[in-house]
Amino acid sequence: MRVQSAGLAEEIVAAQAVIRRQPVNSLLVAMDLYGAPMTPELVAFLKASGDRKENPIRKIAIIGVWGLRKVWYERFRRVSWPKNAAFFSDWERAKDWLVAETF
Repeated sequence: MRVQSAGLAEEIVAAQAVIRRQPVNSLLVAMDLYGAPMTPELVAFLKASGDRKENPIRKIAIIGVWGLRKVWYERFRRVSWPKNAAFFSDWERAKDWLVAETF
């Protein structure tokens, strides 16, 4: 589990570096969280993804977390999902939503 968490932490640092360099409201992000451990680093990344001032992230499609699992994370793990996120069970619907003009 520690190796997996270390790898996840490295991915988060790399993603944050890319995000910081982008223009405001320019990114469409897909995150596949199926089976991902909800580490403190991931929770902080999700919170920051919605709280950034002049946010480069326009939309976030979160795949692999929906329904009861989403509610469980909110209530028992205190996960604060980004306001610009939507939740999907499959990639195709997530991609369709990301490229659609509406939120």
